[in-house]
Amino acid sequence: MHAADALSFEQLDVGREWVSGARRITASDIQVFNNLTGDDSPTHEDAADVPPDQRTARGLFGPAVATGLALDTPPVRTIAFLSIRDWRFVGPIAAGDEVRIRNRVESVTPRGVGRRGEVAWRVEIVNQREEIVQAGLIVSLVEGQAIARRTRRAAGTD
Repeated sequence: MHAADALSFEQLDVGREWVSGARRITASDIQVFNNLTGDDSPTHEDAADVPPDQRTARGLFGPAVATGLALDTPPVRTIAFLSIRDWRFVGPIAAGDEVRIRNRVESVTPRGVGRRGEVAWRVEIVNQREEIVQAGLIVSLVEGQAIARRTRRAAGTD
């Protein structure tokens, strides 16, 4: 169930932007992600002279962290994750970096006769030096106000 203050797609104005809190990336975060995904492809960082705390993240680590940071940036009545589009890997995300996201509504397209909407979010992952390290569109399906009201009434909170 969504938080009472979670936004419906009708409340998401194109161009509106939010910035998340920061998250410090650890060497353990990177290693756990690599283990989870099975991505053990060798890189230049696998050399014995590169300490684990100076390694960088691989693959889809950035979008995975971005979706976690976006959870409350803003709180939205998300039904489903639909796609990632035009994702760019501009720079590394390294152990010790502190990242946050800038999340901007790029487009809102009503679906299901207004019961839900497809929302395209322009997401930028920014490090502690204000450098964009990854960016792209993340598209999600978001409940409409009519569904949100019906859900709250059924739960007895309206």
